[in-house]
Amino acid sequence: MKNAGFTIVPGSDGLLQATAGGGGRGMRLAKERDKFGKLLQAVESEASAAFGNDGVYLEKYIHNPMHIEVQNTLHILYLGT
Repeated sequence: MKNAGFTIVPGSDGLLQATAGGGGRGMRLAKERDKFGKLLQAVESEASAAFGNDGVYLEKYIHNPMHIEVQNTLHILYLGT
């Protein structure tokens, strides 16, 4: 996306999310550093139970985003700002 000239969110911090599955399962917002470990364990546990894969990644959390973007492996739909 960056190479195509789209604006992207820098970094990956704040939102823990499962790497498998979808539908918002296994997502937790880490607002405080001291709660990160427990949130990570909760996401790993939920992801493992739901998808058979406990992999997680961090995703930048954006409060009140200005647009909605829907992605899949074949198409990207941009709904404006």
